Amino acid sequence: MKSQFGIFTTDTHLVVRTWDAWLERVTSRSAADICGRRLIEIFPEIERRGLVAPFHRALQEGAVELLAPALHGYLIACPPQIDTSRFRQMQQRAVIAPLRDGPAIVGLVVTIEDVTARREDEMEGAKSLASEDWVKRRQQVERILAEPAETPVTELINRLRKEHRNTSVLNSVLQLLASGVWEALEPVVGLTGDNDAEVRMYAALTLGDMKDRRAIPALLRLLGDADINVRYHAIEALSKLTASEAVDALADIAESGEFFLAFPALEALAAIGEPRVATRLLRLLDNEMLRAAAIGALSQLGDHATVAPLVSMMDRPYLAAIVAEALTTLHQRYEDQFREGQYVADLAAQHISKDGIRNLLDSLNTTTGKTLRMVVRVLGWIGDESVMEGLTRLLGSSSLRSEVVETLIRHGARVTPLLCGQLESEDLEIRRAAVAALGRIGDTECVPALIRTLRDPELTVDVAGALARIGDARAYEPLLALLAHDRAAVRQAAIGALNSLGHPQMLEDVQRLLKDASPQTRESAVRIAGYFGYAESADLLLDRLHDASEKVRRAAVESLANLQDHRVFTALITAIHDESPRIRMAAAQSLGQLENVAAVLELVHALEDSDAWVRYYAARALAQIRSPESIDALAAALREDNATQVRIAAADALGAIGGRRAVSILAPFVDFVGHPDALHPIRSALRSNDDSRRLDAVRAIAARRDAEAAEALQWTAAADSNESIVEAAMEELARMATPESIAALLRLSADRRLREKAIMQLSRLGPAHLAHVAAGLSSPQLETRRSAVEALGRMKHPEASEILTRALDDDRPEVRLTALLAIRRLGSLASERKLLQIAHSDPDPGVRAAAEQALQR
Repeated sequence: MKSQFGIFTTDTHLVVRTWDAWLERVTSRSAADICGRRLIEIFPEIERRGLVAPFHRALQEGAVELLAPALHGYLIACPPQIDTSRFRQMQQRAVIAPLRDGPAIVGLVVTIEDVTARREDEMEGAKSLASEDWVKRRQQVERILAEPAETPVTELINRLRKEHRNTSVLNSVLQLLASGVWEALEPVVGLTGDNDAEVRMYAALTLGDMKDRRAIPALLRLLGDADINVRYHAIEALSKLTASEAVDALADIAESGEFFLAFPALEALAAIGEPRVATRLLRLLDNEMLRAAAIGALSQLGDHATVAPLVSMMDRPYLAAIVAEALTTLHQRYEDQFREGQYVADLAAQHISKDGIRNLLDSLNTTTGKTLRMVVRVLGWIGDESVMEGLTRLLGSSSLRSEVVETLIRHGARVTPLLCGQLESEDLEIRRAAVAALGRIGDTECVPALIRTLRDPELTVDVAGALARIGDARAYEPLLALLAHDRAAVRQAAIGALNSLGHPQMLEDVQRLLKDASPQTRESAVRIAGYFGYAESADLLLDRLHDASEKVRRAAVESLANLQDHRVFTALITAIHDESPRIRMAAAQSLGQLENVAAVLELVHALEDSDAWVRYYAARALAQIRSPESIDALAAALREDNATQVRIAAADALGAIGGRRAVSILAPFVDFVGHPDALHPIRSALRSNDDSRRLDAVRAIAARRDAEAAEALQWTAAADSNESIVEAAMEELARMATPESIAALLRLSADRRLREKAIMQLSRLGPAHLAHVAAGLSSPQLETRRSAVEALGRMKHPEASEILTRALDDDRPEVRLTALLAIRRLGSLASERKLLQIAHSDPDPGVRAAAEQALQR
């Protein structure tokens, strides 16, 4: 029985945009009457029946919503199109799907299928199937089997064939076919053989959007289609599917020089990420039309052998910035994958010509944004004097300053004179950047210039920090003079710098300054004396507990914990009863640092202090002491304190103390993740709609470090839609580093979406886990074996390199090729005899070529 079928679309406000002929007929409402009006204004019953929510979910969440006739009966009320005594309204199966323009949802496409006849037959058939007469039951089954299996897919395919020149119908049909609501792959593949080139083109477009790798063979056939538009969309679809099977055909298209197709072919090769075609793309650097696109693809696919050819392109002025982008991308890839980004930088500096340097410097005046930052980064790899001068002039650019500073720092003391010159700049931010760079470089030649700059009130704190990094004794007296400064930030910076200097004159000066008339100076001196714990200053430091200035007294209380003196404990016990809450707070902190059990009683009393922050620091101190005697008081604080920070600190303290009693107290407040009973709620949390709850669950379940945790984290990484949660799950699997978690990462590497993330985590495991990573070489999954090879290659460990040679005997050329590329990258890791054997006798030409390149390294 053939289905009846209609389509309408809306915008994001549910204003109807299209209304097809079938809907006009069955509702008796014309498109002119319907379009431009809100759906729920035209059909208010939809809202009354509670059917608006699926529309909102589709708009807000991108979900495809199904309204089944058994539950909802119908979406839009209209009379049945057949004679029926059972139904007063047409029975409808409605599908509501998001209508997209790229990633953005711009509206909805809704299909309505008339299933009245089907529902009539189902109800009649239910009686026959329940009959005691076996003949009637068999007749009903035969009748059901004899019915044509036409579905909405069939009608959508028919519409695509007949109405593909109607843009509103076309867009709706394509998105419905790709939505996944129906099994549409085979019918759409069938369209690739249609006589109409436009239908074949739209079939290719849809197959790419369906993200089903079973479509790859059909798309590969379309690469040979007579119509250039069909071939173009087949290339784009293969790119979306990251079809490694297509790389040779795509490389052929790129090399053909056919302008309209070569560009998308190069983009597809970059997206697929199969490095073995990089050497073929090097030839395209001689093609003026394709040169820029080839450079971009090589940045994604090339290795160190592509650096020199890329750098040579900088001799052409218009390509300098483009090559800089490519080199920084390649540099970042090497850094992420092998921690060898510097190797790419060194090769670039080695091969760049004077013309290339000049063109790069000139591009500073013609590029902006991200590209300009990349140009700066590449210039930073080059040690030329003119480059350094050019870069220092860019310190005034707020968008480039951090990049320039990092670049200059890498060149060390040789840029000190240039940076010292910038200390005289009229631009405050240039002066600030120069100070920061000089401090990080640490060249003592700049100390006199920095001391002069201490007088700059805007930069005093920055300069003190830079001098602290450098640690030159010439800065001692100027810094000492800042201890009386009226700005607390300056005093703190000077204290930090003096602490880092550790000058031999410090003790004598501190003892003098502890008696200074200035309270700022006394406070500073107390903090320095406390930092070093000078025994000679103990009496003076204890005297400051009675200072007229509360800030000085507080500094003294905070400093006592570092003083090895029998009077300290008594002094702190006295201080915790001080009338000032700031002093009591400081006393609680210092008692925690002493970790003396004798302080527990006083700290328990402090949990009842009138000041919430005193209670907070008392709980923190009890966490440091970890005495079971404090459990009851901490439990009371957890249950009853009205300050959130106190309750959190009490919970932390109970967790630090541990033991059965502490766990039983914490149980009502937190999941005890190690307990078997905790697994179910944590698994449930992994399916929560709340992103933060799922993230917490990932971290909680990883703490179990068992097989069930590894399984749950693998599921989360594979299924979660939030990228940060996926990454967290994979990071936790690597952090667990158990056989089960490593096996889970290997399994995840078979998923092309997760392959790179999984390889990165596997490659960062230490040599102790080599055997578990190498187990991936025995996987029945091709992609898992390739990922294991790639991870071993990135480990740069002798044993890992040795294991790589086993992959040269894999029965699949893709694995052998991946192993050879890794061996070529790492150097002499396999015997020349083995490589010669592969170069001469491997059945795959690509593998033989890779072996020859490895021999020539």
